[in-house]
Amino acid sequence: MKEKSAEASVEEILIRDILNGRYQPFSWLKPERELAVEFGYSRPVIHKAIIRLELKGLVTIVPRQGVKVNDYRETGKFSLLESIYDLYHEGISRSLNQSMLNFIQNNLEAMIFLIISGSPASRKECFEKQKQLKIQEGYDIFLWLKNFAFYSGNSIYPMLINEFKTGILNVASSVLVNGDRTELKKRLSDVIAILGKDCKKNRDEVNETVQQMFSFIEENWLKEGENYGIQFKEK
Repeated sequence: MKEKSAEASVEEILIRDILNGRYQPFSWLKPERELAVEFGYSRPVIHKAIIRLELKGLVTIVPRQGVKVNDYRETGKFSLLESIYDLYHEGISRSLNQSMLNFIQNNLEAMIFLIISGSPASRKECFEKQKQLKIQEGYDIFLWLKNFAFYSGNSIYPMLINEFKTGILNVASSVLVNGDRTELKKRLSDVIAILGKDCKKNRDEVNETVQQMFSFIEENWLKEGENYGIQFKEK
């Protein structure tokens, strides 16, 4: 595994501190010289880390004033999501992790409705392709989501799934390690089976099937944090 750079290590600590409320929105980070002493790195290292935070939308560098902490809900960029998933074992807010899962769930439901309401030929092709997919590792679950995105007919969805790739791989790998693989495959198959039914007018069945799968994923993903003894911090 590639060793993290000094600025990446500082960035990681500051992201965790901001997301967990040590630094509140619209407050100011400590001056770079104080952070350098606190973390044991040079000021140039601290400055590079802060620039990385600004690129993710977490802070704003205000000339001659300092570094202001943003409300990540208003200014956060997609690049922040990768850091959040990577920091899962560092006690990032449980509710934030759940929010990300809910976002993927809602978009999956939307993609499925587009498929079952679209071309029968495309719907059948997606159904057959998903049935052939073997779920052996996290990447297979990423491909499972990517297939739904591709056959939705909306070119934005595949790009959205690509943006979430790191997070999807991390969550999927955790569930495969900590959960019942047979049960997970059943949940995934239940969702695929929707494509073989006439669910155009039955949104409840689609929503319930997807919800059951994500409840299983959430339970077994968060279980990993519990196994590591993480105390999730809520704002």
